[in-house]
Amino acid sequence: MTSLVPARRPASASEVAAVVAWLLSDAASYVNGAVIPVDGAAVAMDVGTLPFDPRVEVRPDPAL
Repeated sequence: MTSLVPARRPASASEVAAVVAWLLSDAASYVNGAVIPVDGAAVAMDVGTLPFDPRVEVRPDPAL
């Protein structure tokens, strides 16, 4: 799965902790109700193009 993440690796605990620490700091005092993805840019991918990605094997559903 990490081969599909643009960063090509999962986030480390320290990377996630850095975002949490920032959110708890005064620097983020005006941030409210935001979703801050710490996902190596996975949300930036267009899932509609995944069938054309050579790293993805698309198999038909046998139930259909």
